[in-house]
Amino acid sequence: MSGKKIIQVAAGAGHSLALDSDGQVYAWGYNDKGQLGNGVNVSSNVPIKISGELAGKNIVQIVAAYTYSLALNSDGQIYAWGANPYGQLGNNSNTNSNIPIMVDTSGVLAGRHIVQIVSKDSHSLALDSGGHIYSWG
Repeated sequence: MSGKKIIQVAAGAGHSLALDSDGQVYAWGYNDKGQLGNGVNVSSNVPIKISGELAGKNIVQIVAAYTYSLALNSDGQIYAWGANPYGQLGNNSNTNSNIPIMVDTSGVLAGRHIVQIVSKDSHSLALDSGGHIYSWG
């Protein structure tokens, strides 16, 4: 992150996220559920850049929940990674993911442009451009 301008930070139970002005996401801390999104479940005491599904995306918002993380890109798409016992990754499963995956948009989120995301221990909310709220987890 050296030389990067950080525009947003978020903290979960044991991990942290940072978003730079180029729309890139960095994570560090505890990683037993994959909440750092770097493809492994090994903790890191230094920030690491998250790529995978986020590569080339302009991320505009990040959220660190208890043991999972979310990112929103400028196209209104949501990505999630980490713990998923209650479906908090929004991908129609209960399987943890140690890489970012896109939240399922085939149901009620189909065609919606999401403008804000929030989360708490095991659920998430999304606000679309029409003022509608969606929840999962």
